[in-house]
Amino acid sequence: MFSNDKNIEALVRLVENLKRYGELRWESLQLDFVSKMTLLATTLILGAVIFGITALVVVFLSFAAVHFLASHVGGLAMAYLIVAVGYVVLAFLAYSLRRPLLLNPIATLLERLFLADDHRPEDSTVSDGYRAARRGEDYDYL
Repeated sequence: MFSNDKNIEALVRLVENLKRYGELRWESLQLDFVSKMTLLATTLILGAVIFGITALVVVFLSFAAVHFLASHVGGLAMAYLIVAVGYVVLAFLAYSLRRPLLLNPIATLLERLFLADDHRPEDSTVSDGYRAARRGEDYDYL
């Protein structure tokens, strides 16, 4: 069966093709990993920036509320107390609603990002994004 040269050449081509297939799958996995980590890092950085800006806005609005309330409630101390009680109520609400407001969206994002069932390179967003990047175009991964 293996005595003629055609069979040996076919086996050599088969081994070379299998090797090339393995290399392409590995490259695809690397691109998929880089794409997902880039998306995750971008989401974390954007979230941190939005959180920081929102925190500054809340601080300034708190001072504005204190000075507004000071003239209506009889002094700065009482106004600061009212604003502090408001923050305690908001903290209690945030703690009570932590699952639907924080945990579920984060779990959904991570599930969609890492457990998506798109492992075929021709259908995956990684390949589409890679092709778009090679052409110099922007690509929305979500």
